[in-house]
Amino acid sequence: MTRRAAHSLLVVVAASIVWSVLVAPAGVAAAGTGSSPEPGIGVQLLPGAEATDRSPTSRYIRDALRPGHTVERMIRVTNASDTERAVSMTTTAAGITDGAFRIDTAPRSELTDWIGLDPASVDVPARSSALVRVRIAVPPDATGGERYAVVWAATASERPDGTGLRMVSRVGVRAYIAVSGPAALRTAFRVSEPRVGPSGDERTVLADVRNTGERAVDLTGTLVLADGPAGAVLPSITGDRPRTLAPGQRAALTFTVPAAVAPGTWLARIAVTDGVTTERTAGSIALPSASPSAATRIDRASGSHPSVGLVPVLLVLLVLASATVTALALRRRRSTTAPTPPEGTPHVPH
Repeated sequence: MTRRAAHSLLVVVAASIVWSVLVAPAGVAAAGTGSSPEPGIGVQLLPGAEATDRSPTSRYIRDALRPGHTVERMIRVTNASDTERAVSMTTTAAGITDGAFRIDTAPRSELTDWIGLDPASVDVPARSSALVRVRIAVPPDATGGERYAVVWAATASERPDGTGLRMVSRVGVRAYIAVSGPAALRTAFRVSEPRVGPSGDERTVLADVRNTGERAVDLTGTLVLADGPAGAVLPSITGDRPRTLAPGQRAALTFTVPAAVAPGTWLARIAVTDGVTTERTAGSIALPSASPSAATRIDRASGSHPSVGLVPVLLVLLVLASATVTALALRRRRSTTAPTPPEGTPHVPH
């Protein structure tokens, strides 16, 4: 290879490396800030002396009542807009399925018939609030068990496009009402040992949770990985989403492990809480290697390309390769250069 050819090849290789590292699209889309949503209405459950839930800071109405008993709770309805809003108060039946609190397709139930709202409609001034009384009266012949509903605050406004259509927005507060005898209903749940989820693009650690009590529970969890390769310990990982379980139901809390976490054997410690009670579990898991697609998604989410960190190394290798090729070309030229033959001597080309 001549010096010129070697230099040309080096330029082509260098151009290819620089293109693949610096120019190839990383698939990172800049997150647009977008416009802020229009201010609207909000609801807040106020703590009360009559509240019977276990947590005084609960966002939901949680009460255990005997047949024939009544409880009253207060909700603050806020208006963050610059115009007065006419707010209507309603209730809808709800249930718990597949680990989530869901609105029933049938709007009415026993519980919604027990709930009274005063006032049923209210005009909330701009940048102000109003109070609504929620009265729950359990009839004397009510059977035991827990029932679920949502107390809604809704407002309607005309669309600004002049079509005459009206937009309805609503926010609500969950209600968990248990009917029981003199004894308080028990709240309890159990957590299984950690396990690795099914193979896929992302690695997940799971813990099965079963509601063994007599009240519904809203559960969140955290995962800590310790005793990993080289004794590594990771900060806690929050569960992918909360779970709501009615008595006797079970579901899995899932934790997504970042692709950057080294594969191998780890000690997984999981803590699950309903805000008052915390249950813990631990166990050894074998974390598999992250798939290339999962690693790429992590890099894209962090705003970087997987190869950007190799740029300094590649530049150093490029310089060394250039020097090596140049030296080899010069040595080859010296070794193949023959003395000028005497005049008349035929020149035999190599």
